Parts: sequence; structure tokens; C-alpha cells
Amino acid sequence: MNPSNFVTSLKLTALFVACAAISHAANGTMTLLNCRPTVFAAGASSSCTVYLSPAAPAGGAHIDLSTKAAGVTLPSSITIAAGASIGGFKVTTTASTPPQTAVITAIGSNTKTISLTITNGFQITSFGCTPTTLIPGFSANCTVGMSMPAPSGGWVATISDTSSQLSAPSTYTIPATASQFQFAVTASETASLLETVTISVTVQSLTRSTTVTINPAYKFSFQGTTSEITSILNGLTVVATTAPGNWPGVLSLIGSGKLAFTPVQGSSGVSFHIGGSQNTNTAFVHFSGTQAGQVFNPQGEVDVMLKSAYSFAQRKALASPNHRYAFMVNDDTRTQFALNMYTSNGRLIVGFTAGGLTSSYNVPVGQEDTLYGAGVVLNVKMTWTPTSATLYLNGKAVTTISFVRVFPNWTSRSVFTIGSAVGGYYAADDALAQLKVR
Repeated sequence: MNPSNFVTSLKLTALFVACAAISHAANGTMTLLNCRPTVFAAGASSSCTVYLSPAAPAGGAHIDLSTKAAGVTLPSSITIAAGASIGGFKVTTTASTPPQTAVITAIGSNTKTISLTITNGFQITSFGCTPTTLIPGFSANCTVGMSMPAPSGGWVATISDTSSQLSAPSTYTIPATASQFQFAVTASETASLLETVTISVTVQSLTRSTTVTINPAYKFSFQGTTSEITSILNGLTVVATTAPGNWPGVLSLIGSGKLAFTPVQGSSGVSFHIGGSQNTNTAFVHFSGTQAGQVFNPQGEVDVMLKSAYSFAQRKALASPNHRYAFMVNDDTRTQFALNMYTSNGRLIVGFTAGGLTSSYNVPVGQEDTLYGAGVVLNVKMTWTPTSATLYLNGKAVTTISFVRVFPNWTSRSVFTIGSAVGGYYAADDALAQLKVR
């Protein structure tokens, strides 16, 4: 090459670069390059915005755009009008665009980049409900995971199930940017049959299913009958009507303590004597071992019929403390579940323990004998989840407590005591029957 021509070429190149720099410098500084969504399926698009500060000068601001991503299309440049501080463009793909991370570059007086993730397409990546087994009246939380967040305006999911005994929302609006969502399903309180229910969720024309089981069966049932307790001798093996396999109970009679058959409902019902804080003359039935953990699950209910041996005035006159325990359940270290009746400060109180937390309910003044006076039968039910428990009296919810669950440690030393607290203290000379757990 002629030396003079080479020098001339260098001068022209330098002039071109200088002019380009002057041109871009006049554009104003890009403060942000933003695209929404940043994750989308092949065949979809993303809307991008460039922000300037200060606003574009006279003649507008020229922004060059580029990407090296295969199958991704965008304009080669945009011009932001004079006085404007934002400009927009669209990044598009086709169904054949390969999954990848596409880096979009904008060059003006400075350079901005943004990365966009292009996927194979929308997918429901996961769907499951916890717990997977429900007893009547209880709920499960169902979680749906998606391969990408919902766009601006969100999506609408449709939900269906295969049982009239399960309640679920028919639709759920997924908010923008959410990549998962949750909804609850509830088993009917009147469900009476074991049933596996399929739940299906549809999002963006894709459907995924999972199952839950409605199980109304009781895990444990002690009726308080002569078929379970065939004699009233100390050490008798007690066979509950329903219990985990190979889990016999034992009747314990200490000192002058005794068990009496005291009808509560039909011919079923037993009472344990002698009541009070002592355990030298007492009686109780106990079931020991790890099987307690099969009966008392993280979510469940216990239901029992109680027949008062005292009027309210008589109960207040008993030696204090005058607790009468229908049952107590201990793991290896603490009381996990319990139910007892007592008086304190002139009030009739229902004490209960669930999930390791003990609480109580004060019967309204003036209603003591109506609810639990001498010879009156009271139905008590306690339900619990991993975070709360509710006490019901004669089918009416009277109090709910919330707690952080104390996880049980079920071992061979765990014990489910019926008719007293563990060890025979506070025996229930009030009669009980139809003690059921599920």
C-alpha cells in the first residue's frame, strides 16, 4: 500500500470513531435497561425499556441494539425523541428458538446489557398437597410450581377434583412474577368412606394432577364395655375396640382403687376410683409403646363422652386440686395430649393439651350445671394441626389456640393413659365412654 494512502486511511478511521463518540455522547446517559419478563418460553416475547438521564437532546438519542443469541430478533437501533427520557423495543422469539440465555446490548453514550432466559416452554414443574391424608373436616395445603413466573396481568389456574367430599376453589389467580402458588382443599365433615381423590390444576392449557386420601376411620377407639374389659382385676389385658396391631392395654388397680362400669351412652361407660391428687388408691388403663405415635398424628382429633359425677357445687367442694383426667398422652419427655375437668377460683374449667401446649376454657358463669352438672353427659372433641388446636363442647367450638408445635419423641416409654393422668394421679370418677382418635 502507498504510505500516503495508509496515513489517509488512519486519519479517516480516527475521524469516524471521533464522530461516533461525539454522536453517542450527545445522546444522554442510559441509566437502566429493563425487560419484562426476563424468563419466557420460546415463541413468546419480552418488552424492553431504555431510560435516559438527562432526556434526549435536540435531534433525539440514537441507541444501537444487538445480541449474539440464535433465533432472537430485535431492532438494530431505536431513536428516543428529543426531550423524552425513555424508549422501548421488543425482543421476539419463535417456537424453534433454542433454550438459552440471550444477552441484549444497548450502546449509546454508554453501554447497558441485560440477560433474558428463554426456556423450552411453560411447564408445571411440581404439584403436591400436605398432608396427603385428610380426616373429615380437615384441610391440606396444595402447592404448584411453574417453570417461569407469571407475566404482567398474571395467569388464571383452573382447579378440579374427583370427589363431592372434597372442597377446592374452582379457579386461582396467579399474580404477576409468581413462579408458584398455593390453595387449600378441605374434606367434608360428613365424609364416611375411605376415598382417594384426584386433584387437577390447569395453567396455560397444561394440566398436572396429584392425589389426597380422605380417611374417616378411627385409629383408636375405646368404648368402655365388658368386651374390652372382661374383668376388674389388676393387671387385666385390655383390648380396645380399635387400635394399632399388637397394642394391648393394661388395667392397673392400686391400693383400694377400682374400676366401675358406669353407663354413659347405652351400655358403654367406665369410671375410675378413687379421684383426687393421690395415686396410692387409684385405677387407670394404659397403652404403652411407640404405637402412640401411630394414633396421635400431627393432624387429628379426639372425641369422648363424659358423664359428670358431681354438681358444680359438689365439684367445688372437692379437695383442691380437684382435676379429673379423661386421658393423658406422654411421649418420652412430656405430655403431648390431655383432657381434664376441674374447678379453680369458683369456675368450672376444661383443661386440655395439644401439640405439647396446655391451655384451658372457662365455662361461662351460670352454665356449669347445665353443661356438666351431676349426671349430665358432655361430648368433648379436640382437633389439632401442626399450628393450632380447637376445643369443642357438644359440637360447638369454644376456643382455639395457636402454637409452635413441640415435636414428639415416641419411644417404648410413651404411654396413653385413660381414666387418669400418667401414674394414676387425678383419676376420673366422672364416667367416660366412646373415646375415639383419628
